[in-house]
Amino acid sequence: MRSSALTLVVLAPVLAACAPRLGPVYRDYAVPASLARADAVDSVRARTESALLASGWTVVATAPALQTAFRDGSDRLIYRNRMAVSVFPIGTDHVRVQYQPVRRYTARMRTFLPYLTPGLARPFVPALDAALRARGFAPVLSGPRKDRDAR
Repeated sequence: MRSSALTLVVLAPVLAACAPRLGPVYRDYAVPASLARADAVDSVRARTESALLASGWTVVATAPALQTAFRDGSDRLIYRNRMAVSVFPIGTDHVRVQYQPVRRYTARMRTFLPYLTPGLARPFVPALDAALRARGFAPVLSGPRKDRDAR
């Protein structure tokens, strides 16, 4: 009994260190206070569209959300990562940036990924995050990101 408890105590940190770091496929941003009015919806849309364009995205649809064309990310031996972005207004004081990651294999199969790994997010997320921050949007942290950034 003691040896199994000791084994569990030794193996638990090792197994926890091997767990992948997965992030949600969306980020929430608070709208600047000067734009958080019901009559400023068009201004929020214009600012988010300019942030998308400044970070290299091509906007292809604008109703009801801003949607972008897919962009290529990392290219591996048997697959290529691609991503598109949708920006949804949430009330008058928040916007949600929804990332749509897709893994396209050389055999023309594709898989929609329900998560963002750091390597998958690296080519796409930081540029858009910086462009939104430059336009006054503030990220709304939640869950593990809030805990990590509070340290």
